[in-house]
Amino acid sequence: MALDEIQIGGLGARRKRVEDARFIRGKGNYIDDFKLPGMLHMETLRSPIAHARITSIDTSRAWMTPGVHLVVTGEMAAQHNLAWMPTLSYDTQAVLATDKVRFQGQEICCVVADDPYIAKDACEVIVVEYDPLPPIVSPKMALAPGAPIIRDDKAGQTNNCEHYQRGKTHTEVRSQTSESSLWAAAKGTNFRRRFDGFSAQATDLYILVGVHVPKAKVKRAGIMQLRIEAVKSISRGYTKSHPAYLQHERHR
Repeated sequence: MALDEIQIGGLGARRKRVEDARFIRGKGNYIDDFKLPGMLHMETLRSPIAHARITSIDTSRAWMTPGVHLVVTGEMAAQHNLAWMPTLSYDTQAVLATDKVRFQGQEICCVVADDPYIAKDACEVIVVEYDPLPPIVSPKMALAPGAPIIRDDKAGQTNNCEHYQRGKTHTEVRSQTSESSLWAAAKGTNFRRRFDGFSAQATDLYILVGVHVPKAKVKRAGIMQLRIEAVKSISRGYTKSHPAYLQHERHR
């Protein structure tokens, strides 16, 4: 159908759904459909506390869980200089918490296991001891005298609060208003409004499927060729495990 033949209605007009058929028949494509030989799964243990010192982490029971291949803590990552990573704002942030947690939900440990259920069960038996610290829940609290420093991992660090202003201040309004209009200007109201921070980001949830490639093979084939091979490998693993593919094979 040519583009000029398509009837485009206004608000509330019916649209032909292009994805419903495969979803209602169980043929949607999801990350869980990817099955590669020897694939492992990772689960992350996160802090339930917003601000606290980490006094101890006991991962012994997680290591003993059948099907667990690896349990990583911040201390282990620090031994390889991998506990911190750079940010887009020219700062650093923790990959896994080492000395303290600085926000609720911060990553503490990660478990690699044969399937996601084993990894999650192993995370639940990790015991983390916390020494709670006062949390900071507003810019006013962050700037108050004696407020706890969240990023005390850096010497001379303070709690940073950015100041944004839109429009004119009360002083600027008075200086640009005639005497006859001062009474009207005085009727303005000063107030403080809380506005939660936001960022314009895509709402897609990203889940990574990685393929390990030996260093010797990287040198021989080149990185671009290996990327192509990895995509093909993932695609083959997905296709042959998907119900739609299996149904197609049965009817050939």
